[in-house]
Amino acid sequence: MTAATIPLAVGVIGYLLLRRRILPETSLPVLAVLSIDVALPAQVFSQLIGQFDPAVLTDWWQSPLWWGVFTLWTAGLSWAGCLPFRRCRREVMACLFYPNAIFIPIIILTELDGAGSIRLTGLFLFTLFYPAFLFTTAPRILGQAGTPLPWRHIITPVFIATLAGIVIRLLEVHHWIPGWTEASLRVLGSITVPVLLLYLGAVIAVDIHQGGPSPRLGNVIGFVVIKNVLFPLLTLPLLMLRWIPAETAFLMALISAVPPVTALPILAQRAGADQRLINQFLVGSFIASVVTLPATVAAFAWLRPPGL
Repeated sequence: MTAATIPLAVGVIGYLLLRRRILPETSLPVLAVLSIDVALPAQVFSQLIGQFDPAVLTDWWQSPLWWGVFTLWTAGLSWAGCLPFRRCRREVMACLFYPNAIFIPIIILTELDGAGSIRLTGLFLFTLFYPAFLFTTAPRILGQAGTPLPWRHIITPVFIATLAGIVIRLLEVHHWIPGWTEASLRVLGSITVPVLLLYLGAVIAVDIHQGGPSPRLGNVIGFVVIKNVLFPLLTLPLLMLRWIPAETAFLMALISAVPPVTALPILAQRAGADQRLINQFLVGSFIASVVTLPATVAAFAWLRPPGL
C-alpha cells in the first residue's frame, strides 16, 4: 500500500508547488527532459552495469520477446475496452494501451526489494523497446497520423543506455568503468521518478488554472474500472501458465495494473487530442491504484507462490 501511495503523494506536492508559484510554469519542460532524457538513462545504465550478469540471467534475451507477447494481449484488451466510449475513443485507447511500465514499477520494486533489486534489471530488459514503441505509435493513435517522427523519439537515450549496458556486460568490460562513474550515475538516476511525478502534478495544476472543464465523472469512472480492475482481473489467470517465467509473469501482472504512462498528456497536446481528459484519466487511475496495485500484487503472490 505504501509503494502505491508514493506516486500520488509526490504528484500532489508538485501540484501545490506550482499553485503556490514556488515552481514556475516555465520550468516544466526542463523537468520533463531531466527525468526522461537524463536521469532515467543514468539509472538504467548504472543498474545494468551493477546487476546484469549474463552468466546468471542466461535467458535475458527472452524478456523483450515476452514484452511483445504482453503488448499484443494489451492491444486486444485496449481495443475492446475503448468500444463503449464513442466521443473520446482515441484518448481511452491510448490510456489503456500505454501503461506506466517503467516508472511506477521502479517504485514498487524498490519498495519491495530495496534500491539494488535484481528485478529492476529484469524490468529494464523487459521494457527495452517500450519507449521507442510508445513515441512511435502513440502519436498515430492520438490523431497525429502522417507526421514525420524525429529519430530522437525512436532511438531514445533510454534505449541507447540499455543497449550500452547490455553490450558492456556481454563483452565483460564493465570492470573498466570507474566505480565513481557508476555511483554518480546511480545517484543521478535516483531522481527520475520524483522529478517526473512533480512534473505531472504541476501539469494538472496548470490545467486547472487555465480553466479546464469539470471532470467527466462517467468517463473517468468507466475508464478506471476497465484499466485498474478489469485489466488485471483478465490478465492474472493467464499468468498461471507455468511456461511463462515467474519473474516475467510478475512484471506482466504489475504492469497490467499500473496507471497510464505520464508522457501521454504531452503527446496528446502535440497531436491535438483532449489533453485535459487524459489528465483526468491519469488522476483517477493514480487514485484507484492505491488500492488496486497492492491487490494485484497480493493476488499474483497467491496464484503463483515463489518457486512455481
